[in-house]
Amino acid sequence: MCVSAVSSKNFWLYFRRRRQSKETPRAAGEIYKKGLSPEQQQQQQQQQQQQQQQQQKQWLQRPQLQQQQQQQQQQQQQQKQQQQQQQHRHAPQLCQR
Repeated sequence: MCVSAVSSKNFWLYFRRRRQSKETPRAAGEIYKKGLSPEQQQQQQQQQQQQQQQQQKQWLQRPQLQQQQQQQQQQQQQQKQQQQQQQHRHAPQLCQR
């Protein structure tokens, strides 16, 4: 669920940037050149998002994970380790003494 939210957010940011960068009424009309109604456009976008989600699921199933996912896992592990170190800071010192 998390992953899909992030990807859709990124998609909208990218979409906005593209529209801003063009900034011409003709460019805005380019979408309608395809002859798609707004509803059909939404359907297309939803399909794209679903495809992205499916691809991400496939990646998760594969033995080789994407680097991003590995990095996220590493970060999570580091955070856990830091928390553990903070919790057990006093105990090892006593052991050393």
